[in-house]
Amino acid sequence: MRSRIKVLVGLIACGALATGCSRGSGEADATGASTEPPSVTSTTSAQQIAPPNPDYGTGIGTVSLPCQGRGPVPIVLIAGTDGPIERWDDLIDDMGQQFLVCRFDADAAAAGEAAGTITPAARSDALATALDASGLRGPFLLLGHSLGGLTVRQFGADHGDLLGAAILLDATTPTALLSLHDQLTATGWDAEATQAQADAAVVWPDVPLTVLAHDPALLTLGSAAIEDLWTQGQEQYGELTPDATVEVVTGSGHYIDRDAPVRVLRSFDVLVQDLAG
Repeated sequence: MRSRIKVLVGLIACGALATGCSRGSGEADATGASTEPPSVTSTTSAQQIAPPNPDYGTGIGTVSLPCQGRGPVPIVLIAGTDGPIERWDDLIDDMGQQFLVCRFDADAAAAGEAAGTITPAARSDALATALDASGLRGPFLLLGHSLGGLTVRQFGADHGDLLGAAILLDATTPTALLSLHDQLTATGWDAEATQAQADAAVVWPDVPLTVLAHDPALLTLGSAAIEDLWTQGQEQYGELTPDATVEVVTGSGHYIDRDAPVRVLRSFDVLVQDLAG
């Protein structure tokens, strides 16, 4: 699979940077989706490069925002509490240098002096501070997986002027969060405040939003009833903005970027093109 994805990304680069490149016929990934390569629009005059400094002081302590590649729109990947930034290695390897992509890591803050005070709002504020200090120009494209989706949701509410577009990748729902309080507390979060923020109504800017959910037929969560609640929660995320699409990724489990990387790459391509104009 990885070798096929590398070919795909090479073709993306070909479409963006050169003419006369040949393309092979579409294939299918593990979900059955076509891998016919998308095309990233080249906006050379607006290209940004990765800043050299990955660490930034914030209100919750030092956070990391290592970046690589180049592109007109910075993409920020935000994992859940049980997903270190290394969990993105395969996806970033697939992306190559054709996107400017950063990984947000506030784990050290959660384990340090800020332990017990981490919430989606605190992480959202820390990310905004790090982005400002990095010198990167917005608007930004944020992707949040699992519990990382709560940070993206809060970022849209608290820093909507910086948010250009977002992808929620099987984001944890407020209902599912109720069973995760012990896990949150163990990883340095304020579980009760996090629940309150997840339950609260928020107002988002009118920006493109793609919500990708795992396939409920796989019973990843254990039962059809729980899967129904999860799917309803994904649909509710789609109500954050009128410019939203919600899609169940057939054949994919919770880690959609691993099970259906082509689908995630396509989302990046579409949203970057939209933001780059």
